[in-house]
Amino acid sequence: MKARMPLGDFLVAYLKKIGVTHLFGIPGDLVIKLFFKFGKPRGLRIVTLSHVA
Repeated sequence: MKARMPLGDFLVAYLKKIGVTHLFGIPGDLVIKLFFKFGKPRGLRIVTLSHVA
């Protein structure tokens, strides 16, 4: 990991370091950029869920 990096990049590096391979979540406006950081180029598999209000 670099000494200084964006939070999303840090989270990806840390999750991979501890062996995380899958992430589960509900995509939305507030987290969509973070979901893109986690996606295919980074090797983390995202399982998206949905809900009906």
